[in-house]
Amino acid sequence: MSFYEESSIIITPNAYKGGTLYAVVPTSGAADMDVTRATAATRVDESGLVNYAEILGDEDVVNGDFSDGLTGWVGNPETTLSVSNNELDIQSSSAGGEYGAAFSEVNFELGKQYIVQLTVVSCNAPTQIRVGSITTTTSYSQNIWASGDIGIGTHSKVYTPSQNYPYLAIGGRNDVTTLVIDNVSVKEVTRDNVPRIDYTGGGCPHILAEPQRTNLITYSDVLNSTTGSTLSNSISPDGTLNGLKLNETTGNTQHYGTSHSAPVVNGTTYTISFYIKKGTYDEVIVYTSSSRISASVEIEFSTESTTLTGGIAGSNFMEDSGNGWYRVGFSGVAILSGNMPIFLPIKNLSTYAGSTSQYTEYWGLQVEQGSYATSYIPTLGSTVTRNQDVFTRDGISSLINSTEGVLFVEMAALADDGTSRDISVSDGSSSNYARISLSNAVGNIEYNVVVGGSTKASGVSAITQTNFNKIAVKWKINDFALWVNGSEVLTDLSGTSFTASTLTTLNFDRGSGTNYFYGKVNQLQVYPTALSDAELTTLTTL
Repeated sequence: MSFYEESSIIITPNAYKGGTLYAVVPTSGAADMDVTRATAATRVDESGLVNYAEILGDEDVVNGDFSDGLTGWVGNPETTLSVSNNELDIQSSSAGGEYGAAFSEVNFELGKQYIVQLTVVSCNAPTQIRVGSITTTTSYSQNIWASGDIGIGTHSKVYTPSQNYPYLAIGGRNDVTTLVIDNVSVKEVTRDNVPRIDYTGGGCPHILAEPQRTNLITYSDVLNSTTGSTLSNSISPDGTLNGLKLNETTGNTQHYGTSHSAPVVNGTTYTISFYIKKGTYDEVIVYTSSSRISASVEIEFSTESTTLTGGIAGSNFMEDSGNGWYRVGFSGVAILSGNMPIFLPIKNLSTYAGSTSQYTEYWGLQVEQGSYATSYIPTLGSTVTRNQDVFTRDGISSLINSTEGVLFVEMAALADDGTSRDISVSDGSSSNYARISLSNAVGNIEYNVVVGGSTKASGVSAITQTNFNKIAVKWKINDFALWVNGSEVLTDLSGTSFTASTLTTLNFDRGSGTNYFYGKVNQLQVYPTALSDAELTTLTTL
């Protein structure tokens, strides 16, 4: 048996099922890590698309593709239904036509969330998507779309019922309705407390853990206004037709779009981020309102780089998001409290005669308090907060050999921001733990072994925190060491170890609810023996 097979706990992003990070060993599931966030959160999936980490239930709609005619569907007395080419034709012509609808038994339950999706093939009026009872003409009890109106195209929305509803109702809004639909789907969805397996940058995925952040822009993929430009939609990084394509007009003017405003407070640090896709210009400059945060970032597509004017030096970034899109960001300190828009030019904010063939594309606007950008938080009409990710597992003393062992992690920081961010095995207190810490000293990694409140081994080594590093801490009586990227960098050959069954928890923190780890984890392993130097070299070599 190799030392890898001896490991009590091996957790990787691939060991994931149903909202829990599963340990590969043991197969009992006793070391599964609980993930607590209590809000939805996005990630980049294996196809490179930005979407929510979620768990989908079974399909609740019977015959939603209408391949079996009208099976599972009925119309109310004002409505005639027919199926042609696997599409449902809904006809209503009475004076009360707004109540004409097709119904499918779905049984929405209070306290749950659902993804409702359908394709509107054709319609002579906006479509009314509601839920309710089939027994009366006033049966539509609650709109799924806030406005109640959607047009031709494929539409998807998360719906939270206000009470138990037995049916999905789809109908037209005007007195006379001709409506053709297809691909109707309703599935229960879980997004809270689902771990994020993130594929940013391609290749192998990583576990993503982030602090609480709020997107202060109330409409993240809708512009407040346009100047010297026309707006149309394109395929965005989430794979849907909600990208913001800005074309110049021919006027001798500025050519840009303006975001909805974000409230900022004087003296506070904010990070602005957005997705941008090259149109017809090699360079584009994006600006904040200079009366709030005086900063701009120049995006240079030809070299895939950014240049920051104003703002915080070194805060600007440009990440390839695939399909021609880049995520770009920069940070700055507010110089005056108030509402701050972002100006999104087609080229820059100079005045020039435009051309309707010149364009640039944007999506996913975000302003958050903090010195670095976190994952995209979609908004539609209000600010949205994503809670912090908390990863814990307790009651696993039988899987951790307290008297000797190795804690190994392959990880990268979100930013080298001067805070301590720990991964540890402990007894749930600050008295007994072995931890690996991204140090609050910039450019350092730190390890500590504390037994009975007394430090038995500790030390600091230089690393690049934002790079992936393979790090291991070993503990055993009179034998402590820190290994980084294939080398033993710190040793301590004197000190007692934990007594049997002391260590009971594995956490993304110090073990006592402090120094939460925020970053990316490719591997996390706990071994029940103090591995040999040769084994630790192999384990930690990049």
